[in-house]
Parts: sequence; C-alpha cells; structure tokens
Amino acid sequence: MQKEKKVHIELPALNGSKTADPVKSPASNRFKLVPASATQLKELVLNVSWNSTDQKLHIKAVENYHFDVYRWVESIKKTYAESQKGPFVDLEQDAILLHFMDHLGHEVATFKFKELKLIEHKVDLSYTKIGNLVHDIQIQYKDVEKLDTSELVDWSTRNDVSNNEEADEEWLSVGDSL
Repeated sequence: MQKEKKVHIELPALNGSKTADPVKSPASNRFKLVPASATQLKELVLNVSWNSTDQKLHIKAVENYHFDVYRWVESIKKTYAESQKGPFVDLEQDAILLHFMDHLGHEVATFKFKELKLIEHKVDLSYTKIGNLVHDIQIQYKDVEKLDTSELVDWSTRNDVSNNEEADEEWLSVGDSL
C-alpha cells in the first residue's frame, strides 16, 4: 500500500491577507449569463468561455421548446445589421450581463458586454447521439465594463411595463389629440 502524500498549497495574498479566501473568490462553475433581451436564457446556458484578448464570448446553450436561444441569436444578427445601416439603433438592447459568484452563490462581480456581433452559430445534429439540442455560439463585443454590483439592474426580474405615471399620462394625452 502506497503512503499518502500531503501537499500544502498557498494561494496568493489578496487585500493584505496571507491567503486568498476561496469562499469569496469567483468559482468557475458559479456564473450566470443573462442577455438583456432574453432573460430566460440564464437557465439554458451550459458553458461560457470569455476571451478578453479577442473580445469574444463562446457560449453553449441548450434549446427549449420555444426555440428561445435561436430567436436570441437572430435578434443579435438583426440588431447588428440595423446598426450598419444607421446610427439610430439601441445597441444596449442586446447587451449581456455575466455574473460571477463565489462558492456560496453570492455575487462577486458582474461584467456588461455591449455592441454585439454574431461571429458563428452552429448546432450539431446526429442520429447516432441522443441528447439535447445545443447551440454553439461565438459573439464578438466592442465594449465591456465591470459594473458596481450595488447599482446592478436585475434584468431577470424586469418587466417592460412603465412605472412612470407622468410619462404615461403624457402619452395618453398625445393619443387623445390624434
């Protein structure tokens, strides 16, 4: 029987402490990718690879019976095509939030990716493999910013109904004058 060897690994110091706190550090398996225009996809994303050098996100997402992933990919293509025709396109509508969480599920950091361009989208189908339909998506972004988590908008709870009564009254009065 082999003798068990013990290895002591010391993590680099953070904030003046002797070792990094693994509980408060981001975990590679604790993330949430939330597209602004399709918040339901946060439950469908399987894998994300972020290449900051090339400004690309490589996303694998399982499809649902509504084909929401496909519709989201098509909306990115459409928004980009419209942005090439003129400057009056809201490029924020397709923004993506990437949340990093610690091992306990607490948010550690959030990044917002903007001005998206679809680079590649493929789905492999096979009679020999049984499984879910998985989209393989590569998106290039033009801008990324690290958000202050205290000011974060939770798109997954957002509804598109206005809470601005003054603006609602103004629009109603415009409708009455027509």
